[in-house]
Formats: sequence, C-alpha cells, structure tokens
Amino acid sequence: MKLKPLEDAEFVADLGFVSDEKALDDDLRAKYADQLGDGDLLIAGWGANFEIDRENEAFAPNAFDNGLQKFLSGESTLCYHHDRKAVMGRVLGAEVVPGKGVRVAARVDSQPSAARTVTCTSR
Repeated sequence: MKLKPLEDAEFVADLGFVSDEKALDDDLRAKYADQLGDGDLLIAGWGANFEIDRENEAFAPNAFDNGLQKFLSGESTLCYHHDRKAVMGRVLGAEVVPGKGVRVAARVDSQPSAARTVTCTSR
C-alpha cells in the first residue's frame, strides 16, 4: 500500500496497528533526552518477539545474544521495512526480555520537509 498526500491537504492515514502502550514513561524519556533533537520522535516497543509470527517463523530465544550489543555500538540505523536506503533514525537501546523478545527504543529523525499529520486508530 502506498500513501500519497493530496496537494495542500492534511495527510491522514489509518496505519492499522494497535498500540499496547499509550505513552512513554518519564524515565525512558529522561534516559534518551540528550540523544533527541528538535522535532525528533522517541518510540519504544517490541523489535522482535519469540512467538511464531504470521509467516510461521520465530526467533530462537538466544538469537540476539552475540549481535545485539555490536549492533548498538555501531550505526544502529532504524530503517523503514529493513531498507538500508530508507534510514529513518537510530535505535538507541535494546534489551532482551527472557521469554518474550527484544524491547527497543529508537529515535525517528525530524522530517520537516515531509511533515504531515498521521492519525492512527486502534482496532
């Protein structure tokens, strides 16, 4: 699905996901405050889980043991649909939660030239 705003119109889209949290807690905001610029967005959520997904695939519980810290110490780019040509920001932190998955916090860089209003609805 491709979304394109109409000229001189507000861009509104139903992204079709359900958020399990309403807002980031103050501790998380404080932890990464020095890594955010004007207009940047801090997001947090599950980057991976250990349950079988809709493609009938699952990550092994130890899949991130050797590479997660190396990834975070490098560029740790946040990419749109894993496309390295579509870098949106940077993964700031990640933690393996035993039995559940990998919890991440990331910065989405400010996009002033492409600023649009996006409305998300819960299902």
